[in-house]
Amino acid sequence: MAIAAEGALDRLIESCPSFLGASDLFDYMAWCEEKDAPDPYVRVSAFALHVVRLAEAGDAGDLAAVSSTVDQLLEEGDRDTFELVRLGYIEAMQNACSHDDVKVSPEVAMSLLGPAATDVWIELEALWAAASLSLHEVPRATESDYLKVTDPNLKLYLRIGKRRLPDGPLVSASDVVRYETAVADATWRSPHRRRQLNLTSLILGLILAACLAIALGR
Repeated sequence: MAIAAEGALDRLIESCPSFLGASDLFDYMAWCEEKDAPDPYVRVSAFALHVVRLAEAGDAGDLAAVSSTVDQLLEEGDRDTFELVRLGYIEAMQNACSHDDVKVSPEVAMSLLGPAATDVWIELEALWAAASLSLHEVPRATESDYLKVTDPNLKLYLRIGKRRLPDGPLVSASDVVRYETAVADATWRSPHRRRQLNLTSLILGLILAACLAIALGR
């Protein structure tokens, strides 16, 4: 029987019990959630940030067990479990590691993942890279703005939910959703546009895969 999303967080915590002592992350979860309405994405993303912190501190004791559990959830979980791990854990980890005040690079974070999670990481990186190229020229918060935030819960919210682009602006999952919607719309309306988008996505994916392979081979 496939692993249901309701049990995913319990399995993750079993692999890394120290998460239960991260009091500020529990404060953050309470700040994000409606009363008596736990949000699995909020909780799994908080767990992802805890794992990043362990890596940042050089505390690798539980990281192998976490890696194994994440792969198991991806491979044996139902569709909801897969999406929870994909977006709640891997995407949140990527976002966190993009920021200047997190001392774990995306390359190091990816090296801590198992094969299944690594595949998802690369797919998400290609998607976000493609989405970033389609952004309109509108005022956008920057990494400098993020670093000035003093409220601890808001800071965690931005760290997990926003991603720093190489030139400083912050993007979010809503930007990716807009890109995916535009791709779907163009695919429906125009075969020529579909070929253009598919070629762009393929090129970005190949470039990213090559860069990651070089980074991991060092």
